[in-house]
Amino acid sequence: MKESARFGMGVGALVLWCAWMGAAHAGEMTAAEAGSALDETPFEASNISHEFEAGGSHVFGGGTEFSGDSADVSEWTAEMQYVAIAPLGSAAYLRAGVAYDSYWFVGAEGLPVPPSLQELTVVLGADVSLSDHWLMRLEVMPGLYSDFGDIGWEDVNAPFNMGFTYLVNERLQWAFGFQVNFMSDLPIVGGAGVRWQVSDYWTLNLMVPRPRIEYQAAEGLTLFAGCEFRGGSFRVAEDFGEGLDREELNGALIDYREYRTGAGLSWLAHRGEGLELSVDVQGGVAFGREFDFHRTAIDMDSDPAPYASIGAKAKF
Repeated sequence: MKESARFGMGVGALVLWCAWMGAAHAGEMTAAEAGSALDETPFEASNISHEFEAGGSHVFGGGTEFSGDSADVSEWTAEMQYVAIAPLGSAAYLRAGVAYDSYWFVGAEGLPVPPSLQELTVVLGADVSLSDHWLMRLEVMPGLYSDFGDIGWEDVNAPFNMGFTYLVNERLQWAFGFQVNFMSDLPIVGGAGVRWQVSDYWTLNLMVPRPRIEYQAAEGLTLFAGCEFRGGSFRVAEDFGEGLDREELNGALIDYREYRTGAGLSWLAHRGEGLELSVDVQGGVAFGREFDFHRTAIDMDSDPAPYASIGAKAKF
């Protein structure tokens, strides 16, 4: 790809990525949870509450080329996060937990594509009610960001997020924030989002990482269509480039980015007796999958490919 064309496409993608990823963790506070956070956690404010999320997806093979070689690279993902939420007085909540996020790439033999990119982190943060209308979230995620080919101090990172939510009313919320990540080729990014419940059935939920249009088809059942932005920054093994005759890739930093567009459903499977359980299923097309090694000329893109995913979230 010509450099000017690649630069133009890259800038467009990065602008979109920055705008959404900068407010990603702020956006988590701006849906239905945002209003209740002003008063209490989803259940008893005097007790510790818990959130657990898990999911996975598969992206079918998409053509990927580099230096005359090509392959259909498919992908499996898995993610998990547990967070405990404890009240700190009447206007703040401490968040602490663990998270795991991974990408596994298949069929990339001969290409400089890591077999996997994984995050294993601690989650530390706080939600603070600044006023009747303003909420703030602070969050840091120290941990390992690596291909797990070998593990060292160079794989340790601690991205930091700060986000703000403005509650106009129960139907309209704005969010904006920024992220600091010194392992990324863009260490500081920012952006904004909005959630607007247009009617009792339709909601325009432009919150990251899954901006979408939602339709409440029945009690406990929501249909949606939209986008999803995924990825992160990682360090590969010290000998990663040896078998590829690419010594400049030994211990290199890589940004992986992926964009998805599709549709699906969210089912509230259970609510009551101190437990809320929901399940999401969706499918569509993954596009813009990019492997960008920092400070090198190696930047690969995969062709669009279909994907399917499933996830569950529990609050108790």
